[in-house]
Amino acid sequence: NYTNLFPAANFNYAYKPNHNISLGYNGNTVQPTINQLQQLRNNSNPLYQYIGNPNLEQSFRHNFSLNHNSYNFLKEMWTYQSINVNVTDNAITNSTKINGITGETLTQPVNTNGNISMNAWMGVGTKLKKLNINVYANYQFNHSKFVELINDQKNNTVTTTHGVSFYFNK
Repeated sequence: NYTNLFPAANFNYAYKPNHNISLGYNGNTVQPTINQLQQLRNNSNPLYQYIGNPNLEQSFRHNFSLNHNSYNFLKEMWTYQSINVNVTDNAITNSTKINGITGETLTQPVNTNGNISMNAWMGVGTKLKKLNINVYANYQFNHSKFVELINDQKNNTVTTTHGVSFYFNK
């Protein structure tokens, strides 16, 4: 039996016309699938076997967000910034055990902590009145850490990306 819980809270504040900031939180549970819970081995490939884990607990995801937007009518200029952070408690990931001699691999789902992802972006745009076109510049940042077990040792996979873009439209 699992209890589903989906809390949410949002706050939006317009500190002057066409300028606002918002904070948000959303939470949700993630239940293990039937395949993750069943202890039956899938031995269709003798070198790679998957076994379920009846002791899995449900995961809980937390999502936090902060956003800011502004627009200046006279200058026809807009800005926006945003950051989102996701943290998962009791994440369902895999424990993989590899036999170095035979090459046999046994994978089983387990609960771990430490999974986190975040992304942020910001941008500015304005209208070039003489040319009657809009010009935009954006920056984006993404970062994630995923935890799993390999031969009973914690393995962290960390990914970070950055991106910059410029574009025009009419």
